Amino acid sequence: SGASAYVLQMVRAHFRRDESAFAYAATSLSKVARSPAIRSEIETLVRRGFQSNTASMPRSLTPAPQSPTTGMLQPLPVLSFPDLLLAPQLQTYIDEIVVELEYRTHLAERGLRARNRLLFHGPPGNGKTSVSAALANALGVEAYCVSLPDAVSSYLGGTGKNLGELFGGLRDGMVVVFDELDAIGSKRGDVSQSVGKETNAIVNTLLTLLDRHTSGVIIGTTNRPDILDPALLRRFDE
Repeated sequence: SGASAYVLQMVRAHFRRDESAFAYAATSLSKVARSPAIRSEIETLVRRGFQSNTASMPRSLTPAPQSPTTGMLQPLPVLSFPDLLLAPQLQTYIDEIVVELEYRTHLAERGLRARNRLLFHGPPGNGKTSVSAALANALGVEAYCVSLPDAVSSYLGGTGKNLGELFGGLRDGMVVVFDELDAIGSKRGDVSQSVGKETNAIVNTLLTLLDRHTSGVIIGTTNRPDILDPALLRRFDE
């Protein structure tokens, strides 16, 4: 429910000492209170406490990381979920993913795997990359976006080689976003021409690398999920 999502945000914000996030979650929680008096009291307490305690307090956010040596990864800006004002249903869904990843070691000990392959789709500007950055910040890990123009090569076989080098440089504790995944993951098709063969080879390479690289968190974003290769779609948990 929306209320449980806000409670989870409050608990996380408390232990991260993020007063801004705590104030946002508490205020949002007050809006679902049935009693107008309680709702008003929560909002008043939050306003007074936040104004008196956080006037000079910096926000507790993960510092922007330095880019790895490979030039194909670009650091994402530091964001938190209160910056995004997500709908309660979406926030609940993302919080479930975050909690699952926080307990991924405990799940692994029980033979279970945390969902760490996510595909975000929607029109440009609807927050796909921003949610990815906020998810990384909630986990306290580094967040990078793959620069596809730097990964795609005009030489035959060059893109597959670049992808291999890219995955080889990925580390545990990273959230990596493949923005506009359809640029390299479109459906495989006719191989009668060299362009078709190269496209199919790129997708095959990407599938193999995704199967081999099981640590960290990989997020794909796209405006056109309908043109992604079905086998690539199956590599994502959600």
